[in-house]
Amino acid sequence: AEVRDIADLAAAAQSFVAGAYPDKIDPDHLIETAETALSDPNGIVVVLDGEHFAGCYVGGLVNSHISGERMLVEIFLWVDPEFRGNGHKIVEFAEDVARDRGATSCWLSHPAVAEKAGKAFERWGYALAEKHYRKAL
Repeated sequence: AEVRDIADLAAAAQSFVAGAYPDKIDPDHLIETAETALSDPNGIVVVLDGEHFAGCYVGGLVNSHISGERMLVEIFLWVDPEFRGNGHKIVEFAEDVARDRGATSCWLSHPAVAEKAGKAFERWGYALAEKHYRKAL
């Protein structure tokens, strides 16, 4: 993706937030996060365009883990319902870019209410590695 894609990401973010995180994610902050990833040399943002909006997108950073392994850590992934079945394409492209930047693995996550996403990740060759817990402070 490029900075010119931010408008499409903004439109998609509205749908993403309404569907998955209506009270937890600020769409403006999601756009700010995408802009930050686009400006970071380790950032990756990939967009699969629909006719009038970003049909699905993924963003992440290639970082060094405490183990020394370089990995792509997903910071957002969204697939519009009419693009279901295409999520693997966008993730595979992000994996290729990350591999070119020295990554040897990729971490994906999904909201607890979206178990279908976990099943899709498993079909794409991912294995459950750990669970995350959250506490409001």
